[in-house]
This record gives sequence, structure tokens and C-alpha cells, in this order.
Amino acid sequence: MRKIGKFSLIGFTTLAILLLASSAGAATLTVNASGGADYTRIQDSIDNASTGDTIYVFPGVYNENVDVNKSVNVVGSGSEVTIVRAFDSNNYVFRVTVDRVNISGFTVTGATGFYYSGILLKGIKYSNISNNNVSGNQIGINLVYDYTSTLVNSSNNILIGNRVSNNIFGINLTSSNNNLLKGNIISNNNMGIDLYYNSNNNTLIDNTAIDNYVGIRIHSSSYNVLVNNIASNNTYGIENNGYFSTDSSDNQIYNNIFNNTNNFYFEGTVYNYWNTTKTLGTNIIGGSDIGGNFWANPSGTGFSQTCKDTDMDGFCDSPYTLDANNTDFLPLAYSIRVQSNSIGYSATVATGQNTYVQSSDGSFGLLLKGQSKIINNSVILNNTGDISAKVEAHFNDSIGGVFGLVSGANVLNATNFALGIPGVLVPQDNGGTDVQVAVAPPGVTALDARLGVPNEQAAGDYSGTVVLTFSNNI
Repeated sequence: MRKIGKFSLIGFTTLAILLLASSAGAATLTVNASGGADYTRIQDSIDNASTGDTIYVFPGVYNENVDVNKSVNVVGSGSEVTIVRAFDSNNYVFRVTVDRVNISGFTVTGATGFYYSGILLKGIKYSNISNNNVSGNQIGINLVYDYTSTLVNSSNNILIGNRVSNNIFGINLTSSNNNLLKGNIISNNNMGIDLYYNSNNNTLIDNTAIDNYVGIRIHSSSYNVLVNNIASNNTYGIENNGYFSTDSSDNQIYNNIFNNTNNFYFEGTVYNYWNTTKTLGTNIIGGSDIGGNFWANPSGTGFSQTCKDTDMDGFCDSPYTLDANNTDFLPLAYSIRVQSNSIGYSATVATGQNTYVQSSDGSFGLLLKGQSKIINNSVILNNTGDISAKVEAHFNDSIGGVFGLVSGANVLNATNFALGIPGVLVPQDNGGTDVQVAVAPPGVTALDARLGVPNEQAAGDYSGTVVLTFSNNI
């Protein structure tokens, strides 16, 4: 049985975000569907371009199927205002047939025919697909191999900052290696990110897969690295399959958040690493060490949400066994780091109605709970011990009150509820500065900035004097 994965993340230092180095003689060609530019069609500009040129596309709607057969930059004015819609739905919107192409700043839609893509790279290398909105296609972004007399993989490409939604497949890689997927948001697809059949040595960082049937699939592919990704509210968070006499093995999957109805599904031969060695550094839920993954579910009963962390090191006391061949030996836990063995406190209710203070778990912490009417309630906590107190505030949970932490008029952190984590952290030594917890008024909801997930708790580590102020008129 594998214990702890010892792989390190190798950055794509040899790949630049801008892959096309413009020569001294490179030109900029302009496209405007309404006229007044060099061309009114994107395809016409490419047909008349030279290697290294930039095609700048003004805002507008372009009904085209574009064949990018030259190494050029195709740059839109922004995905909100520059829309390329398939003229023929049984064709690709952008079909890239040469290396070193950059496509950015478009909404790409309308390739709804079977297996047609919004953006296709077939046997392509060193290209960059960035900051596009790719939606309403059979496949959003598709990297596949090309086979004539020999097989040519799509490799060493960068997909960064794209929003890929409402496709059958979001981002698909088939027999495509050494690509970087970073900062993409993949939502409302049947399959979010798909590493399919011998798609090896790819790196997925900082991607969000939400509201898909399957968030991320690794199918008969190995040696991929998945770090700092969020898979949330999918039917299946991550799916691993090993078929075609090819297993899915030696993938490194750590420091991710999984919060789904079913966080994982395995079929065939699957052997992967679900944590790295314990390493100093801020993990994906804000802890001080990197190890495994945060395992949650929407009901709040996920492994990381309920595990014990008696030594308060930020990791669950027990490994998380996914199946006989896959174990996360350092699953992340949400906990308070213990500084010593004692705590002392006094608390008074300054104003308000139906608020009380009580000990939590008999060891450390306070529970400050507002019930019924919450109008200008204040609780002052004086912690006389040498361990921080965990403060947890609830406001009429049944009606969905949502909290934010503020200091005076300055927002410290707008409810950083990362998928079931009960609150945000305030530095342990805040110099006695007052900290206010404010309740959003009826009809106003504070959301997690990353995923738009509401929550009803606000918690943190505090020392000194803490003032908790409840107000329904912020």
C-alpha cells in the first residue's frame, strides 16, 4: 500500500503565458463586423495574415467557423462583448491546425453537432487559450491527438482563465500530454474536466468545477498533478477509471476541496496519491501546512467536516481510505491550533435579547448564540487564558442568516466559507481590537466570493477583548 506521495509540483517554467513572440515585422490586423476596420470577418483576416501577426477583433457578433491555420494571436475585445457563434453548428467554432496560436477574449458558442467543439486543438503544441467564455457546444475546449502516418499529441499548451459552461464536455484532453490548465471555471456541463486515454503529465491548478455531473475525470491516464482545485456541488467530484489495458495510476491529487454528493468514483485499475508529505505553507482552507485534501459534502457530514484533530495540527487524526488502493493519509481538518493547555474567560451580555454564553465541548471555546429577535446584541468576551477561544455565532439558522466579519467599517473577510468550513479566521493576537459580527438584513445574502455558496456561521480564533455586535440594519 502506498503511504505518502513524495512527488513535488514542477512548474511550467519553460512555458510563457504569451507563447507568440512577435517579430519586428509583425502586423496587427483589425476586424469589425460593422465595418471601419481592415476586415469584417475573422477568417478573412487570418487568410491574409502572416506568422506572428495579431488579429484584433472589435466588439460584435461574428457568425463564423474559423480555421486558424497560421501561427497568430487572435484577440477579442472581451468575452462579454465579442461573440463568435458557429455559422454551421456541425462544425468547430475555432479549429486550430498549426502550433503557436493564441486565442483570447471571446465568447465561443454554437458548435452543437456531435463531437464538435467550441475550440479544437488537434495535434497542436505551444498554444494558449485564455480568458474565453466557451458555452453551448458539444465540447467546450477540446485537445486531441492527430493521426496521419504517426500519432501527434496535443502537448505543452496552456488553458488559463476560461469560463466553460453548459456544454456536454467542458474541457476534454484525449491523448494530450504536458498541458497546463489553470484558473478555469467549469460549470453546468455533463463532464467538467476530462483527462481521457493516455493524457499524461498534465497539471491542473486553481480550477473550479461546480454543478457538473462529474467535476473531474481521469480515465486511463497517469502522472497528472491536481493541486488547489475546487470540485463542488457535482454529482461526482472526481472519477477515476482504468481501461483499455491502461490503468489510471500515479496521479498526484492533493490540496484540493471536494464537496459533492459523491466525492469520488473508481472503476478499473486505479492507484493514485492523495496527499503530499506534510509541507509548511498555506493550504486551500487557510491552514498552515499542506498535505492532503479537504473532504466535505453539502450536508456538512463529510470526512474533513467531522473528523477529530486532537493535536490541532490541521489534519484529521485518521487517514481517509477511499478504497483498498487509494488513501489520503493527511486529510485536511478545520481546527483551532492549540497554543497551551489552559483557557480562562469571562463574558457579559452588554445589550440585546435572548443571547447566552456557554462552554463548548468542556475544553475550550465559547458558543455565542442569538435566538429569536436579534437587535443590537453585544457580547464582550475577555479571554484570560493563554489559548485562543473559538467563537461561533448563529443567527436564526432556519431562516438562513448569513454572517460577515468586519472591524469598524472595514470588511476583513466577507464570509470565507469554503464549502462547509465553519467561518473565517482572525489573527490570534488582534491587540484587543473590537471585532464585529454583523448579520445580513432580510433579503440580503453574503456569499463565498469563490463559489457563491451561502452559509450561516461565523467562527474564528480570537484573543483579548472581543465585541460581537449583531445588527439587522447593515
